[in-house]
Amino acid sequence: GTEIVIGEFHAYTDDEVERYFNAIDRFYTGRAKYNSIQFPVIFRLFYCCGTRLNETLSIRVKDVDLRNGTIRLVETKNHRERYIVLGDDLLDLMISYADKCFYLLSEKDYIFSSNRGEHHSNDRIYSVHRETLQYAGIPFRGDREGPRIHDWRHTFAVRSFKQMIDSGMDIPPFRF
Repeated sequence: GTEIVIGEFHAYTDDEVERYFNAIDRFYTGRAKYNSIQFPVIFRLFYCCGTRLNETLSIRVKDVDLRNGTIRLVETKNHRERYIVLGDDLLDLMISYADKCFYLLSEKDYIFSSNRGEHHSNDRIYSVHRETLQYAGIPFRGDREGPRIHDWRHTFAVRSFKQMIDSGMDIPPFRF
């Protein structure tokens, strides 16, 4: 068959995923201790739910439904509201995060915010990502070659398809 390549992306290996999350779980900065609680949750949303950076940073308290294990994404690529469902482990992490942080916030506040109360800038999250890659021993080849934050979304997609195939689901061929 003919190989079809749609853009370039990096899918994180199991070893890279483990090293990355070991590193992000140890992330600490003395000037904003709150970040050491936020960043592991932010990056797990990328990996476990395939969320985009702006979608994740735009989540407000009112968008999180811990009882049903869902998060409403309002600021999405095509301006279409959608929901993500949290797996059990991620839901437990989100409940723990909410217990530590949500009592400080109003319904309209972003759940991931800087010490000024604004949601983190994309540049800040990119910086944390590059620091984490370095700490995890995962080579960063540049902004266009990655691994990039958006590659967590690609990894999510690849792993989701693999999980469906492994469970016996018949995946029809893509038609272009």
